[in-house]
Amino acid sequence: MNKPIRICIDCAKDQYLKRFIERNGSEGSECSICGRNGRKNSVPIDDRSKIKDLLKALIRYYYSEWNYNSHFGGDSIESLLLNKNPIIFKIRVRKPKKNEDSIIYDFVDSFSWPPYADDPHKEVSLYYGFDESGRGLWMYPIPDRKSHYLEALSENLKKRNYFKYEKRALKLFRPFKKLFTAKIPKSSVFYRARIGIKQQKWKFMDDFDESEPIVFPYIKDSIGAPPPYLANEGRLNRKGISYLYLSNNIDTSICEIRPHPSHLVSCGSFQTKSDLIVADLHELDFYDYFGSDNLISIFVILNNLNVFFSMPIIPEEGEKYIITQFFTEVFRKLGFNGISYKSSITDGINYCFFDEQKLKYVENSGKVKRVTLVNYKIVDERYEIEEEIKDNVHYYP
Repeated sequence: MNKPIRICIDCAKDQYLKRFIERNGSEGSECSICGRNGRKNSVPIDDRSKIKDLLKALIRYYYSEWNYNSHFGGDSIESLLLNKNPIIFKIRVRKPKKNEDSIIYDFVDSFSWPPYADDPHKEVSLYYGFDESGRGLWMYPIPDRKSHYLEALSENLKKRNYFKYEKRALKLFRPFKKLFTAKIPKSSVFYRARIGIKQQKWKFMDDFDESEPIVFPYIKDSIGAPPPYLANEGRLNRKGISYLYLSNNIDTSICEIRPHPSHLVSCGSFQTKSDLIVADLHELDFYDYFGSDNLISIFVILNNLNVFFSMPIIPEEGEKYIITQFFTEVFRKLGFNGISYKSSITDGINYCFFDEQKLKYVENSGKVKRVTLVNYKIVDERYEIEEEIKDNVHYYP
């Protein structure tokens, strides 16, 4: 009986592959790729281990099927891995009877069969295969894939009331809630900003010889979430629904309210009264989702949602809030206290808490900042002048 192909931690370049070997590997066996014997953790690539699914998932994570499916003109997986790649380090031949090609072919054979999952809830497919419309392919690497479910839902929500689709969304996400749950410890501090100040006064010394203008920030309730009757539509809330939007640093909280140069901005801090749980969209860990086609689909949906929640939206495109408002309510009904997502403006993290009463204003945290400069990044967009359109070129909406 042939020994199973093994891979050691030194040959693994990808972070998820390294983590798998760290958690599941053992010393004492020779690595099939580098030939080292026993000094490093290695794992066998066999049917008893989930590493076969992980390696298939990593091919899909880093490559479009255009790149590795020869039926569509792509290279072979072997040729991709023989060259510089994000999954394994370069082959180091240590046995005279072996060469790079034979090593890599043995390695790919060890995990690529079967190429299609018998049970998409338990296994990973390497290729898209066939569906009701014929043969398909995964056109983009997993992080860049668009969710067909979200695209269809976005269109449906423009035509029908949201509650017609909530039940299915709750059913879809409830089994995977733990995978994107983050705990916010008691006494965690977050920041909020509001354009403007409460008032400005002149400050005089006792002898009235010196004076200076002093501004006073909005504090406490005046910088907290607005009462429902004043709550306008926002990225996550529908009109008349009041949520508390916060950030993990002052700069992000100021940038998120889009002040203009010379604006004075009031800032304050809020602290959690107890442990809270949020739907964490900004730190999705693909390691939690590599185990099946179904899990990968959930990852794609959540990854797309993080983009939607973070996407800059101009006022005239306010209808794009429909999808984020919809899932905010879904996550609230799943029992989350809030949502965390990436800022579209800074490297910071935004938080939306559903119940302002679960946080308290931090006394003496009020500050006033003046905005002196706003930076815009401007790039060229592809365009054509209508009069220059050629007859042999066709355009579609």
